[in-house]
Order: sequence, then C-alpha cells, then structure tokens
Amino acid sequence: TGIKRGTTMKNFDKNFYKDPDSFLSKLKVSESDYEIIHKVIGKIKEALQKGLSKEYGKSPRFMTQGSARYGTLNNPCTVPPQQMDYDIGCYLPLSEHMEEENPIDAENIFFKSADKILAELVEKEHWKSYSKEKDTCCRVVINEKIHIDIPLYSVPDKEFNTIKDRMTKCIESYQFTRLEEDTQREPSWDDFAFTKVLLAHREKGWKKSDPRNLNIHFEKVAQYKGAQIIRLFRYMKAFRDKQWITKGPSSIFLMCVIDRVILAMNKNGDAIAFLQVLEEFSNLSSRHIANPTDNEEKISISLGDYNKLKIVSSAFYTDLNKAIYNQSLSGIEACKLIQKHLGDRFPLKDNQDDDEILRERVLSVTS
Repeated sequence: TGIKRGTTMKNFDKNFYKDPDSFLSKLKVSESDYEIIHKVIGKIKEALQKGLSKEYGKSPRFMTQGSARYGTLNNPCTVPPQQMDYDIGCYLPLSEHMEEENPIDAENIFFKSADKILAELVEKEHWKSYSKEKDTCCRVVINEKIHIDIPLYSVPDKEFNTIKDRMTKCIESYQFTRLEEDTQREPSWDDFAFTKVLLAHREKGWKKSDPRNLNIHFEKVAQYKGAQIIRLFRYMKAFRDKQWITKGPSSIFLMCVIDRVILAMNKNGDAIAFLQVLEEFSNLSSRHIANPTDNEEKISISLGDYNKLKIVSSAFYTDLNKAIYNQSLSGIEACKLIQKHLGDRFPLKDNQDDDEILRERVLSVTS
C-alpha cells in the first residue's frame, strides 16, 4: 500500500491494540479460561499416560501445537457455535505399525485406545462432550466455549527413547509460570527431532503428516518479523470469524497469505499494515497457496470460501481505506466503518484528537 508524501491519515493503533479496551484485548483469552484449559490438559495427559502406558508399555509425549503454540489463539466471536481450539499432539512409539507396505489401521490401534480413555474422562469430569467427528484427532469439548483437539502420532521407537534424556536436561533451568505449573516444562520442537511422523486418521489409517515444520516456521516468523504480524494473524482470524459463523478459510491458509505479503513491520501502524493484508486477499489469484515449508504441498480452501474471501476482503479494504484517509469523516464515523466488518469488539472510540495520533506524515513511499 503506497503512501504519498505529506498524506494526512488517521491512526487506529489505540483502537486495535494499544488501549486497555482495544480490539486485541477482546481477542485475548482470559486468565480464567487459560486456567480451565491448563487444568483440563493436565488431566488429559495424566489419563492418556496412565491408559496408554498400560496398553503399550510406553508413556506418550505431548506437544502444544497450532495457534496455542505461536500465540494466535483468539476468543471466539460468536458463542455458540464457535469455540476456542487448543491443540495438543500425543506421540507414541509404534514402529510395528509404521510399515507403509502393510500399515495397521489407526482406527483399530491408537484411536480405539484414546477414544475409550478420553470418553471415560469426559464423563468422570462432567465436561460438555467427547467427539469423534474429526478424522484427524480426538476432541474433548470442555464447555460451550472451549475444546481441546488431540491429534495422535506414531514415531520410531529408537528416536522416541531419546526424548526423555533431552527433556530432563532442560527441566532444571525451566522457569515455571503459574499457568504452566501442571504441565512442567513445555518442550521445544528440538525434543521431537524424529525422522518420520505418521498421523492417525480415522478413515485412511496412517498418513504422513508432520506438524513440526509449519509450527517452527511460524515461531520463526514471529521472531523475525515481530509482534505486529502476530496481531495481523489474529485480526484476520477474527475478521474471518465475524464473516463465517461456522467453518470458513483455515487459519493456516490465512497465515500463509499474510506471511507472504508482510515482509517486515509497518511503522505506519496496524491499520495500514492490515490494509496491505486486505488488498492481498482481495486480489488472490488462487485458492491454493504453497506450504512455506514444502513447495510440493499446497494449502487450499474451498472454491466457495475463496470467492467469499475475495469479496468480503475487498469490501473491508474499501472501508478501511476510507476510514484512514477520508478527512471528512469523524473519528467515530471512521470507527463505525471498521466495526461494520470486525463487529462490536472493535471499540467505537475517537482517538484522533490526540496530536500524537492524528498527524501529517512526510514519508517515503512504502510498499
């Protein structure tokens, strides 16, 4: 998004993330919800360790994955039906089931055990429900607002046995936080340096599917591109959740597109950076995007979602552009234009009277 020299524009950083009642503050998961999540995860791990150890003679390892791992877990927009989705992978050494020539059905091996253990735990703890609806994981629905997904992975026995040594060395220097006391040390992906990872699938048995590369990629994105890109991921996910009450484009697709267009922090503020993101989505030429960690793999969305994504992004781009640059609009009127697309979690506050916020900038043209 090019900015002309001497352009006067509104700045919405206070509305987006700087104020205590900002849009980002409404997206953040509350401490009480995190306490619930971590207590439940502690019980899930304990039950699976006890049950799977009894059955397989090996205690599983666990790894937080996805949005919970790289800081993009949002409060849902519409409850119900939307829920927070916290992912924790469960890894077991099942080398005897990993022969590709004759793979033993994952449904009859790993899922059968895990489903029984978790369904009994849900009933015992009086959580909302247990679901087998997802082909790629076990789902524990804690309450109306939160569920935990547990994908099941098989890894080589010899490599699995090295995890304990690596993890033990790190525990001594690990600083506990109050919310993570029950999970002990959160391992890094270095602890999970397996040469082969298979994901249990309810319909297709074992599938080659390794979560490590994408998780590591987005951890590095946050490290090198800064906090702004994580906020943009969250804004875009919240925008999706406002436009699609159920389903919609996957978070990983949205993040890959944003990662492609945002090369560094935009010093002109989050609204200008978000405008750049929306422009990219408005002009999408394909519903497929290359996996940033594997050029041979495509991350895709449905044709219907692709068409709708372009339309809603274009409409939001037009209004956000107007909100930023149209000087005849008051601060409140500009906020209403943004709120139309993000919902009432975006604050209707005029922060433009602050000289630091509304100012004439003389800038080089940026792209």
